Amino acid sequence: MSKVVTDERCDVFYSDVMKNYPFSEYEGEKYIGESTMMIKMSSRYDMICKNIAIYIADYLEGGLTDNSRKLRLHSLLGRMEYCNVSMVSGIYWRRRLKSALLYDTYGFLKNIKLKKLINDSNAPLLTTIFYPISIIIGRYWKNKYKL
Repeated sequence: MSKVVTDERCDVFYSDVMKNYPFSEYEGEKYIGESTMMIKMSSRYDMICKNIAIYIADYLEGGLTDNSRKLRLHSLLGRMEYCNVSMVSGIYWRRRLKSALLYDTYGFLKNIKLKKLINDSNAPLLTTIFYPISIIIGRYWKNKYKL
């Protein structure tokens, strides 16, 4: 598996391939990033990244980018799925470390016990190591964002 690109970009897929990777749905959650599906697809298909402009867009006030933190904090299971697929081999190590920390933090905010987080994790050792730090971040976010 090659490295996963995480910059802003436009993604174009064959529709018959995309249909094999539907977006997960979690009750009460409204958001799951397309990166989750792209990482899953990249384990089976090669992806070509071209550094060319194919469109220009404006960010809208109140849009996805503007509300991304709020969306993530109200879609904890979707974010945990993204973090978990981001901890597989082939993902560059800094992304794997950040994903482990966020996986634990979102799990803490969702009140998921450490044992379940470890059992469900694609990187159990990283999940175990980062859990104490995730509690601190989780408590901070609870206060800051009134969760």
